[in-house]
Amino acid sequence: MSVDLAQVPAAAGWNVTTYIAAAGAVVSVATLVATTYFAGRRETVKWAREELAKAYFDFIDATYAATRASYRHHRTSSEAESADGATGEALREAIRGVRGALTRIRLLAPRRSVDLANEVRLGLERLSAGIREGMTPGEYERLRADVSAGRERLIAAAKKDMSLPE
Repeated sequence: MSVDLAQVPAAAGWNVTTYIAAAGAVVSVATLVATTYFAGRRETVKWAREELAKAYFDFIDATYAATRASYRHHRTSSEAESADGATGEALREAIRGVRGALTRIRLLAPRRSVDLANEVRLGLERLSAGIREGMTPGEYERLRADVSAGRERLIAAAKKDMSLPE
């Protein structure tokens, strides 16, 4: 038994135009899904990069503030028999700020950058402890230089993490 296709009404089945339209709809839906997925990923990456940049900036800024506070406290403690309480508290507060900024880096940055940031934090804490113990100006300068060198290593790693030129 053969069926004459000319005799079959258009409503009874699909013709070439219907197949083309269906294929176009499937391609359109697939394109929409892929575009939405990749746009979402791009936005997530953009957000993470922006937050990472803020975290690095806040941390580096906090380390400079702590270094300035350590200088004032060291100068004050070497000028007087006992260290001025205000400069000592300012230094402790600055180091707390460094710890807080480090938390954001821990959440966002690669492990090697977290380790470098932690080295800077530890260097600042050694500097602070040394001032309390009455270090000499030479010892102070050596520890301050260690913090500065650690900060520079962290900055280089941060630039690499964010794909920035060195």
